[in-house]
Amino acid sequence: MPPLRLFSLRLPRFPTPLPGRRFITTTTPSISMRLRSRTFWHSVLLQYRTALKLAVLINAGILTLQLGVHLTLQHISELSRPTPGSWPILARYNLRLARLPNTWNPFGAEKSDEDTQRYLDRCLGHLQGEERDVAGLRAERGELAEKMMRFDDAVVEYSSTLEAGDGDGESVVFAAGRLAKILEWRGEDAGALEVLQKGVEAGKEGKGKVNAMFELAVFLARHGEIAKALEMVTEVLVLRRAASKEVVDPKRFTRSIGDPCKIAATEAVVGELLFALRKREEGVRWSEDAFEKAFKLVDLRTACKECAGVAAGNLVKMGELMKADLEKEGKEGKGWSWFWRGSGEKREEMMKEAEKLVEEYGWKKFEVDSVKAVRDAEIAKASFV
Repeated sequence: MPPLRLFSLRLPRFPTPLPGRRFITTTTPSISMRLRSRTFWHSVLLQYRTALKLAVLINAGILTLQLGVHLTLQHISELSRPTPGSWPILARYNLRLARLPNTWNPFGAEKSDEDTQRYLDRCLGHLQGEERDVAGLRAERGELAEKMMRFDDAVVEYSSTLEAGDGDGESVVFAAGRLAKILEWRGEDAGALEVLQKGVEAGKEGKGKVNAMFELAVFLARHGEIAKALEMVTEVLVLRRAASKEVVDPKRFTRSIGDPCKIAATEAVVGELLFALRKREEGVRWSEDAFEKAFKLVDLRTACKECAGVAAGNLVKMGELMKADLEKEGKEGKGWSWFWRGSGEKREEMMKEAEKLVEEYGWKKFEVDSVKAVRDAEIAKASFV
């Protein structure tokens, strides 16, 4: 038997193409003539007529569905936030496009800030220099510019909102609050105060006035005018409590100035200011009441989680300050004459109360933060599903 010879087969050789050789299908004149012939395309259409009809129907159905969704989103946007009726149609259309998260698919990804800016620019362009009811538009442009970290543009837009004014003053109050924060951040406190005062003047009776007064009161408190701020916040609280009768279901979010979470937040500020004025028992009591009101709604409303967390944090800080003052007074051998008068036993009792305040509301703040973290995780998970 002859031995097996490996690798003895020769590899096939490809034929060498002749010079100038081309494919017949690309050069034959008959093919070109056939493609230009009407009878050829007529026969193709007849052969694939059913498939072409089906493709047209499917695409027409998809386009019709997309158009229907688009018009429905436009209608919902108009119902929730009406556009000025005096504007041209295209201006109103682009403003609604800017407000919608996704102009064609409610379940799709949100459009970019650049797209929103483009729609707002088109909206302003379609007004053609006619300054009619543009305060709200200017405020929205300022809010977007602030979101995009373009603070100079935001100052310009918010200032234009204050100059334009509006009927109910809500846009002016909003713009005044945002502009004041930017000016305060830049160190222009006098300008911020002037802007907030304009917001209070522009706010009519109701939500606009209350929100403007609250913003001004918080600003005054940050700059040391505690007594004046407390007076203004107390007035705000009276107005909020009077409007609480408008709230039908306290468990559901409402834009009313009498919303339970807004009342709790205002009471928390009152507690802070009283404590800062050395009225510590009252300050602690107001803060505890604010926490209890917000804590009841922690599982239901996001705003109440924030309010309850702030109130609990305030109470912890109050307890720590009370402990520090007691320790300081004890070392100096002085009585705490401005708060509680008493002997060393009384001081020990006060120290226990302060420690209890820190421990109790430290745990409650941890509980609120845990609930908030769980809810935020659930929301984030749902957004990816």
